[in-house]
Amino acid sequence: MLQIYSLVDESKRKIGYRLKTDIGAFDMPIQLEPVGGFNNIAGQIEVRKDSFGDYASAEEYGLSKDKKIPNLGANEYLKNLVTQHIGGSGVKLGFRVFLGDRLVKETSRYSGLGTRDCFEDLSTWLRDADATPNTMILFGMRRTGKTVLLYQSMQMLLDEGVQANEVAYFTLRRDKIDTEELLAYIQTLIYDLGVKYIFIDEVTFLVDDMSGLSALYDEFGGSDAKFVLSGTNTAGFLPVLDEYLYDRALCLSTSYISFNEFNRLLQQGENDVKSYIALGGVFKETARYVSRLSSSSSRKETPEGYVRTAITRNICGSLEHSRLLRKAYPEISSLVLSSRVSEVDTLFYKWLEMYSEPLTLDILQSALSVESLSKAARNLRTHGSLTLYKYRKDLADKIIKRLDLREHTVYSESLLSELKELLSQLECMKEVSEGMSFLVPLQLKVALLDKIVQFGKEEYNALQKEHPDLVGWEVAEKSIRSTASGVLFEDVIYLSMITYPVRFRKYRNKKGEEIDVVFDNGNLCEIKVTSKPSLADCRWLTKKSIWADLGFSDNGVSLYLISSCKENRILRGTREDVLNAVIAKRQAVNPNWKPQPDLLAELESSKNDNFIYNIQCISAEEFLLNLSKYVGDGVDATNYFD
Repeated sequence: MLQIYSLVDESKRKIGYRLKTDIGAFDMPIQLEPVGGFNNIAGQIEVRKDSFGDYASAEEYGLSKDKKIPNLGANEYLKNLVTQHIGGSGVKLGFRVFLGDRLVKETSRYSGLGTRDCFEDLSTWLRDADATPNTMILFGMRRTGKTVLLYQSMQMLLDEGVQANEVAYFTLRRDKIDTEELLAYIQTLIYDLGVKYIFIDEVTFLVDDMSGLSALYDEFGGSDAKFVLSGTNTAGFLPVLDEYLYDRALCLSTSYISFNEFNRLLQQGENDVKSYIALGGVFKETARYVSRLSSSSSRKETPEGYVRTAITRNICGSLEHSRLLRKAYPEISSLVLSSRVSEVDTLFYKWLEMYSEPLTLDILQSALSVESLSKAARNLRTHGSLTLYKYRKDLADKIIKRLDLREHTVYSESLLSELKELLSQLECMKEVSEGMSFLVPLQLKVALLDKIVQFGKEEYNALQKEHPDLVGWEVAEKSIRSTASGVLFEDVIYLSMITYPVRFRKYRNKKGEEIDVVFDNGNLCEIKVTSKPSLADCRWLTKKSIWADLGFSDNGVSLYLISSCKENRILRGTREDVLNAVIAKRQAVNPNWKPQPDLLAELESSKNDNFIYNIQCISAEEFLLNLSKYVGDGVDATNYFD
């Protein structure tokens, strides 16, 4: 609340105003001769910028000796208050700020939400009076909880006895304030009002390159103040962290939300692996707002929309404002600043495909070869040179060509190198051992898979015009999406193990035989996206020659089938039972399918093996939430994700 009183001299002449606000009381002189009338009072409040930390004496203005004239920051803030409450032509501030009672009310917005795992690191640093440096940056993609972390940190301080007038929360408006002006306000908060904790959201909306933020350490390092910064356009932080904030700020990453975190934070019924994949490994956007107004799916942000805001606008916005980023990535800068946003989107999609695992080729080869597609297409007639095999190959080749960045000669090797470096710095991709790489958050890969389906439909429809007897696109799309969901399902499990961290390897030999997860303790795991796991899913898991190749004895192996099943159970059978189940499953889909000679030979030899295999079928949720149970002593002190 703002209360305004007139200050008068002995002759009852008005010489100033006293403003009482929720952040303190301030006396401000005005000229004795009115300028433009009462409504122009904002223009009469003198703005006086003195040396750092000093103030003009009240005696200069004939006021009482125990008063101080506020410095530039306070004056500008109060000038805005005056124009809002008494009228005038003041310019709207480039931020909103919460202190005192307003802060207490504001921080309660997220009081019912759980905290991220990284909250412990942030809260420990805030509690440590001797912690250095004095600045923490929350660095991560959109919808990974950065703003909520700010609120929860402020609430923690209040709960632990910090006074509400010792905490300030800024949220900046886009392109409305520069670093120098922001620092003037911070100076006022610290030295005039005694604020000790300053949280600044959307700091990347500053109109300049943020290099001046080094003053948070250089100028205020001697005070007790601590700063926590966050922003949407995280690319803008990169050159500042490398140069101006090097050794002056800590960085806390928020981009990766593990399934276990997701499971703990979301309500029961929304916290399974299927829901995690559906949300792309990020939190819902404005969940409360949307649920109050509408349940319409049209309000939901698409994966492509997420990429556009989290990557394209992030980089484009940062390049526009940061000369430092333009200097660090000159070719990307030149391309981005001279292209349409849609072209930049296309470039980033192509980069994601080129530098992630060979995702498209694997998915298309698998999806376009599965029995469900063969069954639906078994009546396909040959049109000249077009056979089912050639149709699959043509479709895959066309989609891959559309996604292949190297097909575009305009993109030089140096540009591709810059892209890889920049997006790696943004934590969009994590490369780990065993030649494995993952997109983070998962929403990026979901978007890429949607793009594959989109391209596939366009190319398929073109082929179908030439060959009308081709099966409908919906059959191929269902197969592609089913295969893609398996890739995402595996990614969730692999990333959870990498960040746990857990030592594991993935086995694959020259024959194409593979086991998805191998632990040092002899636990072998196959990952299948099926709600009804069967012996047919255990062909390689039950092959003893693979065990020997891995260095395990018959008695040193435990077998697990990780799936989307709802209840855990045990499958039992001989090697002959497993192979017969494999053949039966294939023929149930396509009665014309014939086993290959090597499979028939293996089936014949298995008749002499009476060994009973016990395969434990467990849900992905059970496995991920109890990793230590299955890993044993395979926990590694090395976090492959870092």
